[in-house]
Amino acid sequence: MNNSCLVKSVSALNASSQRFEQNPIPVRIFLFVSIINNMIIIIGVMSKKALRKPMYYLIANLAISDILVACSFLTTSFTSLRADSMSCLARKVICKVFRMFMMNLAIVQSIQTLVILSIERYNAVIRPTKKMTNKKAHTLSALSWLLATGITCPFLITANFFHGQCLGIPDGSVALVVMNILLVIIEFVIPIIAMITLYGIVIYHLNIKKSVLRNESSRIKKLKRKTTYMLLATTGAFMLCMLPWATSLIIKAAIGRSSTHDKDPLFSRLVVEIGNFTISLSIIYNSVIYCIFNKPIRKLYFSWTCPCCNTSLNSKNIVSGSTSTAKVPEEPMSSHTGPKSIIPGRYRITPQNTFLTSRDTSMEN
Repeated sequence: MNNSCLVKSVSALNASSQRFEQNPIPVRIFLFVSIINNMIIIIGVMSKKALRKPMYYLIANLAISDILVACSFLTTSFTSLRADSMSCLARKVICKVFRMFMMNLAIVQSIQTLVILSIERYNAVIRPTKKMTNKKAHTLSALSWLLATGITCPFLITANFFHGQCLGIPDGSVALVVMNILLVIIEFVIPIIAMITLYGIVIYHLNIKKSVLRNESSRIKKLKRKTTYMLLATTGAFMLCMLPWATSLIIKAAIGRSSTHDKDPLFSRLVVEIGNFTISLSIIYNSVIYCIFNKPIRKLYFSWTCPCCNTSLNSKNIVSGSTSTAKVPEEPMSSHTGPKSIIPGRYRITPQNTFLTSRDTSMEN
């Protein structure tokens, strides 16, 4: 019995990490870089006071999900090389916890966080008086984790080795069809409809003249438009990466099994492989999008990856006589000239000067 478990476990881990065995070093470097990128976002949001805002808290929440995906792939990759020396119980734990539960938890939680980000943008642009607070962002993030855990925790019970592969639900069962259909509807179709509706309303009001933003300055409009496009690009890229995953769930529900064989149609096997690849790809592009659209996050990456650049930039500012602090705009001078107007730069406003000025004015009257 132990030998059969060993053979099935080894083949399962090898099948689940086939792309790592083909070219392991570059893919692992790619995963390590993605973990470092997302860790920079999390540490920066926690340490920088300027980034302690609802949108950045939700972005950090999304980064945690990306780290879980990378850890899931890395654990499966490293354990596949030492499967011969591992016990059957250890391989089952890896299959249940890291391969199935952690992976699906991260995917479901990422989709829910993107929905919350679309709601945050809608409130910030359309309903500025009801903006999302930090406390509300923390509450919604905690609720999204609880809901994602509730949806994916059945994999801790049902996941096991079936037909030489690590599968979440055994083939040929009704639970497989029901679970896959529910995942597609609840975690893909409904979120896409909600996000397209919310972002469509936001972009419409950002680009028409007669909107709720007509009384705001052009600078504020530009900033809101840029932030909205950043989050929209992040959402669009994630949904494109998740499209093969959702398609593979539909195919598995249609054929009644999660395992793939050489006798299966080429399209089915290709969709499953593309889905596995795009999931691993979805953990790296967020940082690139953030650096393109968001200046605070771009500075955050430069301060961590290239501290010499910041040092040289600050030294240039000191030599040129400029400082990094923002200049406070001066108020326009009044056209009214009093009997003894105080000339800016020559007098300081003190109680004594105020008393003398009022006394001189009363004497002239």
